[in-house]
Amino acid sequence: MPAAAVAETATTTNTQLRNTANTALARGRRATARPARSARPATSRPCTLWAVSDLHVHSQGNADIVDKYLRPPNPDDWLIVAGDVAEDIDTVVRTLAKLQQRYAHVIYTPGNHEIYARSDDRLKGRAKYDALIHAVQRLGVTTPEDPYVTFGDHTIVPLFTL
Repeated sequence: MPAAAVAETATTTNTQLRNTANTALARGRRATARPARSARPATSRPCTLWAVSDLHVHSQGNADIVDKYLRPPNPDDWLIVAGDVAEDIDTVVRTLAKLQQRYAHVIYTPGNHEIYARSDDRLKGRAKYDALIHAVQRLGVTTPEDPYVTFGDHTIVPLFTL
């Protein structure tokens, strides 16, 4: 199966998402990673929460697969990226930035490949994790360090332990 195989995990409507977001905001929690996206016209089309992992975009052909197949049928769909995008922070950020332009909301948790460091790497361990999380948060991507978000009736809890 290609590294970019996608599995459908949950479906809801835009109205349910807006109601959930309003409830979360009333409780003082961050409801969406990109408030500007909420300006999209309301539709009654069902939204889907997709999940992928192990994209390994540096491996031959995988970046092309991500580019070709990770395109939601509905621009209001959400995407969970569950680690192992790439070993260097810049590539992870570029990949997540592309995906965030396609999906209404991206949730990301690093994998072991993101934290991998060679002896001559400047950042290692917790320092590399912190730099990675900070970089993707600037994109508006939800991380394990952010408040949980909800998709319809589903609370999304991205986890990562060092």
